[in-house]
Amino acid sequence: QLAKLEKGTASLSDMAYSIVGVAPTSDIYAATLAATKALPHSMSLAKADITPPVAKPYVWSAERAGNAVTLNGFIPAETARTAIVDAAKKIFAGAAIADKMQIAAGAPQNFLDAAMAGLNQLGTLVEGKASLSDLAYSLTGRSAQFSVNTAALMADATDLIIFTQVNYY
Repeated sequence: QLAKLEKGTASLSDMAYSIVGVAPTSDIYAATLAATKALPHSMSLAKADITPPVAKPYVWSAERAGNAVTLNGFIPAETARTAIVDAAKKIFAGAAIADKMQIAAGAPQNFLDAAMAGLNQLGTLVEGKASLSDLAYSLTGRSAQFSVNTAALMADATDLIIFTQVNYY
């Protein structure tokens, strides 16, 4: 696993394994952490301190199509994954949730709040996509209503975003 990292160290002391380093990609970050959970039975994990790669721009999206919601892009930690997936299950009750998110460093301030606002707004649409690029926000979709109060729809995100684009079809 150490050979896959940009830089780092690995050690073994009395069958206790430690690895510290910087992952060059989200896939290598995930694989390295998974490997620390699959050690031989005679070994224990003393320390796993792997830094995820920095994503720039920091992109994230949620797309609703029929009875399916796909979550894509970057998240800062597993706790964010849990919060976003749990919120999606609640907002889109009964929908199939596909989690394709990857961990990366570089999340903008208020990322989780902005992602949650995007999920909530997407929940008001029959189909569509809510996306963030850093904190530039876009919402595109189809509403079941003939007219949509865009100001009310955007009220919960205006303190979190830099740019707002709303398109309906």
